[in-house]
Amino acid sequence: KPVDLKSSADVQKVNDWIRLELNKLGECEFDKISDVPRILRLPDTVNHKHPHKPVCKIVEINDNLHRFDDFLRNIPERSKQSKIVTSKESLKNLYTGLENGSRNTSLTRLVGSWVNDGLTFDECMDNARMINKKTNPPMNESEIASIINSILKKENSKNVALLNIGTHNTDLGNSQRLVNAYGDIVRYCHIWKKWIVWNPQYGIWQIDVSGEVFRLAKKTIQNMYYEASNMVDSEERRNLIKWGLASESSTKIQSMIKLAESGEGIAISPDDLDLNPWLLNCKNGTINLRTGELKDHDKGELVTKSIPVIYDPNAKCPKWLKFLGRIMGGNQKQISFLQRTVGYSLTGDTREQCFFIFYGSG
Repeated sequence: KPVDLKSSADVQKVNDWIRLELNKLGECEFDKISDVPRILRLPDTVNHKHPHKPVCKIVEINDNLHRFDDFLRNIPERSKQSKIVTSKESLKNLYTGLENGSRNTSLTRLVGSWVNDGLTFDECMDNARMINKKTNPPMNESEIASIINSILKKENSKNVALLNIGTHNTDLGNSQRLVNAYGDIVRYCHIWKKWIVWNPQYGIWQIDVSGEVFRLAKKTIQNMYYEASNMVDSEERRNLIKWGLASESSTKIQSMIKLAESGEGIAISPDDLDLNPWLLNCKNGTINLRTGELKDHDKGELVTKSIPVIYDPNAKCPKWLKFLGRIMGGNQKQISFLQRTVGYSLTGDTREQCFFIFYGSG
């Protein structure tokens, strides 16, 4: 029966012993293969990577069977002291070029990391070409392309399998439905223990004080009936309708909302809010106080403050200018300073460490 090696110490022990025994022949080179099985070649063939080595020959054939545990016990103790490294080489070291004898294995590891990071075939190919220039001898491009295609195919099959799982008729499934439908307009702050909802009228995020999240949860259940009406499979349709009715209970609704609190992209901290100190929201958009540019409200900026006015870059302010001239007695330097003070106060920037106190008869 196949042996399941769970001990990395056993793996290294067997590897080192095999290498030491082979090296006694003076005809074998050390490699960095870290698996126990060695490559078995047909008699009278040679390894194309080492054509100068002798051909493979059958030395002895017998019917003896050995328990693996006995095999481990018979390995000499000296092999434990072997200095041969069987651990995998660090990925970053592979970028300097692939070593002959382990090129395919090393490139496979690299491509796997690239695909995991979301790189496309062309991007993986560009990276591989760069490394192949430092590899001696270099690999054939067709061989590189085959490795990349193989890994991409495996990754795509995983994604297809995940997509086919669907959403379950459970409390967790309901929370996923809520996040999928309304995740762009709700957030949850665990420090505050409060839901935050998007207010499209003012273009800001506000603490939910009116039960908006509960209303969205109820809509999520109503959407389940619409989803069921579009199902072809009668049994799936019947099961979803049955689950929708069960989900209308207060307990199910609260469970849906509770599980959604930690949903992907839902949970935030206070430090995530109002990160850009140079943005000022108003009724008709968001002003970049550095440039004076007005742009549409953006939920992704997580702005929580707004001024209840419509911004007009061409608007005149004669009363304000007249007021400044009167209270400053026409002193233009003081007027200019006061204007900068008011402008600075519009931002969230506190680097000047100023606290302004206005006094006088006005």
